[in-house]
Amino acid sequence: MASFRFRLETLLKLRESARDARREQYAQAQEAEKIIEGQQREIDEDLRNAKLSTHKALEPGTVQVDALLHSHRQERMLQAQQATLHEQRKTIAEAVQQRRESLMEADREVKVLEKLREKKKVQHQQEQHRLEVKQMDEIAQRSRTVTYETVEHEAE
Repeated sequence: MASFRFRLETLLKLRESARDARREQYAQAQEAEKIIEGQQREIDEDLRNAKLSTHKALEPGTVQVDALLHSHRQERMLQAQQATLHEQRKTIAEAVQQRRESLMEADREVKVLEKLREKKKVQHQQEQHRLEVKQMDEIAQRSRTVTYETVEHEAE
């Protein structure tokens, strides 16, 4: 029985490699997204603390102008960082989405070839089975012919 050989095996391996590379790129984009989220949480916390400092500096009593100015500058700086992170987060979210779609497409391409390989394998097995049955029938036919000729020859 001839062994099965998928003619597109090399293409399948290339597509699997491409899918694995896209999976790695997608994981990297997700990691970048998590880092940005962590930085966003830190800035949010720092901004809350800066606002508390500003409110404390505005409490009745002696106004500490330097502390008030420092707190106000700190708030503005953190708000600018927050805006920058927001833009980065949006860009990374788009990259994550694009890489997710790319990964899904690569996965689809691999699955198509895997299904084709399985279909061809089944066809090959059916063909091999058909050939085996044909060979067995031929052997049985020869055996009957030899037996019939032997019986005929003995009858003479």
